[in-house]
Amino acid sequence: MSVKTQAIVLHHIPYSDSGVIAHLYTRQEGRISVFVRSGSRRSVMRATFLQPFSVLDLVLHGKPQSTMMYVKECSPSLIFNSIPFNSIKSSITLFLSEVLYRTLKVQHSDKVLFDFLVSSIEFFDNCDKGTGNFHLLFLLQLSKYLGFYPNVENFSNQKKTFFDLKNGCLCLEKPLHPFFLSEEQTVNFLLILRFNYQTMYLLKLSREQRQHILEQIMLFLQLHLPEFGSVKSIGIIKQIFD
Repeated sequence: MSVKTQAIVLHHIPYSDSGVIAHLYTRQEGRISVFVRSGSRRSVMRATFLQPFSVLDLVLHGKPQSTMMYVKECSPSLIFNSIPFNSIKSSITLFLSEVLYRTLKVQHSDKVLFDFLVSSIEFFDNCDKGTGNFHLLFLLQLSKYLGFYPNVENFSNQKKTFFDLKNGCLCLEKPLHPFFLSEEQTVNFLLILRFNYQTMYLLKLSREQRQHILEQIMLFLQLHLPEFGSVKSIGIIKQIFD
């Protein structure tokens, strides 16, 4: 069976001395893995295609519902203008691709989610303002497609409010569990939800505020995705904004 599809590179790991296993999220097949032979002139998938968040056009061959497929044809679907040449953008894409690697574990197609990811990657590559806020908005928008976007319908500036990270909603009283934000933290957290990619350059955050909000968002994801685990590259994000 051959399948023509777009794919986003999430992660790759060495596989003996002969090549690497690349983990991809595809529009047609969902998450798959492919073997990429190292140093072979016959390989259609070159090492330069394995950069995190690369968007590729592929022709795949494999059995239906197989998690390991073979690449028959490969070409870039999106040519990056800035991400490989900008250290901050490269670090952010490395971090976000690891988040997706740990999040998109089930093999099934979600074309709406895939299209959101591609449009986000393309916007990030072309934007030149507010890039330090992109990962915060991306993660919150991702939660919408995963089914647990924060419910903030009852927010009021006139009332003391706490955001319940575990249940994803606002409370007028402190929850009985420890996974909630203080009144001040809630205000800062909800501030992010008022912005989108086009307006994120207007969001002014200090280094401490950005770091705290990221930690809160990551805890929010971990509470709703039990197998999420820890993200090693988050340390890189903290360093580049120091």
